[in-house]
Amino acid sequence: SKDPASRYATCRAMVEDLSRDQPPRSDATTTSQSRRRSRLRGVRSSRKPPSLSDATLNFTIRPPEIKHLSKIEYNERGSSFRPTLFVGVGNTGTQILKQICGRINNRIGTRQEVPAIRFLAIDTDPADIAAATELATNSLDRNEVITLPLRRPEEYRRDAQMHLSWLSRRWIYNVPKSLLTEGVRPLGRLAFATNFEQLGICLRQAISELIKPEFLAQTCERIQLDPAQTPRVVMVGSVSGGTCSGMGIDLAYLIRNIMGQIGHADAELVGMFTHSASSNHGRRELAIANTLAFLNELYH
Repeated sequence: SKDPASRYATCRAMVEDLSRDQPPRSDATTTSQSRRRSRLRGVRSSRKPPSLSDATLNFTIRPPEIKHLSKIEYNERGSSFRPTLFVGVGNTGTQILKQICGRINNRIGTRQEVPAIRFLAIDTDPADIAAATELATNSLDRNEVITLPLRRPEEYRRDAQMHLSWLSRRWIYNVPKSLLTEGVRPLGRLAFATNFEQLGICLRQAISELIKPEFLAQTCERIQLDPAQTPRVVMVGSVSGGTCSGMGIDLAYLIRNIMGQIGHADAELVGMFTHSASSNHGRRELAIANTLAFLNELYH
């Protein structure tokens, strides 16, 4: 208390006073404190807690109304099939391709029956590529995957023919011993530049097989749709990782260039990308930075 006359004489007196149920002794130093506690006890004892019996709970919970939607009208006569190449970039893109393969096997038939639907998985991690080709109903064939590994720093220094002026030397000196991007976006683009020629050969071969007239006719006969000659390429992947975020846009330009060279400059190129972040703070910040950098470059 700020009033010296209202204070306890000793700490022991205050503790004994608080531990007793009965009102404290009435001396000159504790009279004011005793009256204050007595008033508070009287207020507490006079209050009666509310009970459910005092209120009337009379209400009914009604479930939401179920609405029956009309059947979707689908006109198959106006539909046509376009030769389609699915390109998965990174581990997420590879997993998406496997899901698509599984659905084709369940709904249409084996991929040999629809040769105008092709797949190409691209990744910098050999372990993920090996797992994608393991025997399973939705596994990819070995000719449908390609690994783009990084090189050791000394190999980049010896290879003077590579044009790496766009990349700071510190990234080359700090290539991980695993030779993986480890979620770092500039290393994903470096992997693309390192394996550019090999990737271009694989893409050209996949697209050339895709547009063969006999493959298109066989696929359209199996799915009962009219053929369309213009091919389509669908790119899928996660721009939160280093591989897809780093090479996704360059890969799209490469596909456009190949399409123009084989006489299909009007081919459709579709990109479907995901974003996800880890609960780990460091990985989460890196994933967000990769996505923002990719979007800024995409809309540049």
